[in-house]
Amino acid sequence: MINIENVSWSQIAYLCKILSEYTNSQIVLIKRRFLELSKNFEDTLEMLKILNIVKQTDNNLYLDESIKESTLNEKKMKELTIQRVIENSSSIASLDDFLESFKYFDNSYISILSRQQRLNLSGLRNFLINLEVLDFDPKQMGYVAKGTLIKILKNRNKIFTYQAFMRRQESEKRVGATAEVIVFEKEKRLFSGNSDLQNKIRHISIENVLAGYDILSYRLQEGKMIPRYIEVKAISLIDRKFFWSRNEIEIARRLKNDYFLYLVPVEKNGALDGNLIQEIKNPYTNVFLNKNWLSEIELLSFSKTN
Repeated sequence: MINIENVSWSQIAYLCKILSEYTNSQIVLIKRRFLELSKNFEDTLEMLKILNIVKQTDNNLYLDESIKESTLNEKKMKELTIQRVIENSSSIASLDDFLESFKYFDNSYISILSRQQRLNLSGLRNFLINLEVLDFDPKQMGYVAKGTLIKILKNRNKIFTYQAFMRRQESEKRVGATAEVIVFEKEKRLFSGNSDLQNKIRHISIENVLAGYDILSYRLQEGKMIPRYIEVKAISLIDRKFFWSRNEIEIARRLKNDYFLYLVPVEKNGALDGNLIQEIKNPYTNVFLNKNWLSEIELLSFSKTN
């Protein structure tokens, strides 16, 4: 996954310009020319390869023909670049979450973020602003979509291909599994001096996906081992959104103070930060019944009665 913090529009445009001019496209020569006036060659090249703007064969680089024709027309090149960026959004850290934060209001698509969220997304924000598809509205303290991004957001709400859906599902599945492993290992480290207690901690979700929780751990209280049933959720730093199944909510209701939600934040580069896990005790009361947490129905189940 690409961290766009290290890539700028000017770097992309410059590397494309060099490739459109050079007949000898050996990487070592292109890199030398690029670094004369710019920086972050490897990150910029990797970004262009992910966007299918540049292809690499052995030690040579080749610019996509549709881009090559646009290198002299900055507006057209920006349009083609943002289209490629959106097509490959799952490979760019935080982009899918940012796009989902846009709401249609007063004839505009706007994303209103907290100060911390704006800081977390500074690289992505600057990249989109330089592509001229994003503006900051100081009155609403939000980001307003412009030009090509408006069209993309409209189409994004209408079209979500099966392939894109499956890629998103696989990505979320991998991130979720990684978050569970992080929590499992962290819980075991709490009892690093006691192998018997370590062996009691179990990764339940790989044994029974319908258990309603992912990890069974313990805490020592007044000389007794108290079970801790942990449901792990990887969350975006943008809106801290997560999905909670009906079964998991019901188990949380039954287990009350013995049930915990562990929210594992996903950083800008797509990595998971095990040091910033938020632990929520009795989430049925403190999340499900708490008005400070917004819930939204995204799926409905239907069955025929006769």
